[in-house]
Amino acid sequence: MKISYKRSIEWDNKIYIDTRTAEECREATIPGAINLEVLSSKERAEVSRLYNRGRHQESYLRGVEYLAPKLPELLGRLAELSSESERLILFCSRGGMRSESLYVTARLINLEVFKLQGGYKDYRQYVLQRLNNFELKGKLIVLHGNTGCGKTEVLEELERRGYPVINLERLANHRGSAFGSIDLGEPHNQKYFDSLLLERLEEVKDYQYIFTEAESRRIGYSVLPDWWMEKMEAGHHILLEASLECRVDRIYQEYATSFKKDPRGFRNSVRESLRGIEKYLIKNIGKAGYQELLKLLEQDEIQEMIRRLLQDYYDYFYSYAQKNQERFISKLQGCEAKKLADDIIQVFEGFTN
Repeated sequence: MKISYKRSIEWDNKIYIDTRTAEECREATIPGAINLEVLSSKERAEVSRLYNRGRHQESYLRGVEYLAPKLPELLGRLAELSSESERLILFCSRGGMRSESLYVTARLINLEVFKLQGGYKDYRQYVLQRLNNFELKGKLIVLHGNTGCGKTEVLEELERRGYPVINLERLANHRGSAFGSIDLGEPHNQKYFDSLLLERLEEVKDYQYIFTEAESRRIGYSVLPDWWMEKMEAGHHILLEASLECRVDRIYQEYATSFKKDPRGFRNSVRESLRGIEKYLIKNIGKAGYQELLKLLEQDEIQEMIRRLLQDYYDYFYSYAQKNQERFISKLQGCEAKKLADDIIQVFEGFTN
């Protein structure tokens, strides 16, 4: 049975099975999908080459040749998954032969499986259409503050307490700073970010108020929708303030384990990150200032390097104390995330009662 993604959303207890290559799956997939690779990248390239040369029957036979030895393992894995979920939904790029071949053979041994109509391509079109036209009725409560003031920690604390939160940096897998994705792996690309954002929006859409962090339009590799930027601007704004020493220590502690575990690897990662904003750093602190940052890094003076970055670069861009004073419904000072969360909840309850 074929099913559209829109209809599949209504089903509980389902698992999406991505039959594309591991490389395709790593690039972007339906959140939570399990990858059961029908053809490897090399095998897929060979089958496609034959098909594109007009040798269609030969390409199908080659695909069967590659698939046949894998069937016992693939079907066995589907049988295991069927014991965990009532509905297994197979998909490939466009709902073609890769998902079809596994779908047909699974049903031959009485495994109840479904095939996603149009594959990942139709799913992606659904995401774009839904995301670009999403109507978020709730009001955003937007946390501002200089780099290192604890906005992300506060959001995580609010989330632990059951408040609706959209953590954009987590969805993008990027911290939005020079240290961006260190310890996080590769930032999510636009396709996967869109999927995760839409999934989270659907989860919080019925709340009257939603907490988030002030962000620029781009986070890592991902760009936010226009309507989100407008929604964020129209929200309630809270400013978090913390001392320079508090912010330096928070950032250092976030990376201390990685630094101590592999100093050389950490230095290489930071050097690469600094290179990504080199022209902006030189514009603000000059070539001598940039070289001084690299020197501090090589000497393992990580805390001093962070202090210089905050003072000479990030605070220049995020000097909220001098800008738009009237926009903030509250300004909260402190270094401890739990206490800041307490204060934010008190402010929140004050203007919602």
